[in-house]
Amino acid sequence: MFRPLGISIAVFMGVMFLGETLHIGSVIGAFIVTAGFYTVMWGKSKEQNLILNSGADDDLDSNSQREPFLQNNPKEEMNI
Repeated sequence: MFRPLGISIAVFMGVMFLGETLHIGSVIGAFIVTAGFYTVMWGKSKEQNLILNSGADDDLDSNSQREPFLQNNPKEEMNI
């Protein structure tokens, strides 16, 4: 699994122990990548919780996810 926080830790260790130069663009880029990755993971987690929680209320909700949006009605078929 991709862990961008590990990249930031490796850069920090390289600066501390190897004396590498650290540029402000590298810091900003690492922050953006890390924040973006964890934001996507947070969103996926929230979406998964929403799906799991909505599955318990299917009996009470008239708009079940198991029903298609467009139902074929033979009385209203369009003739082209």
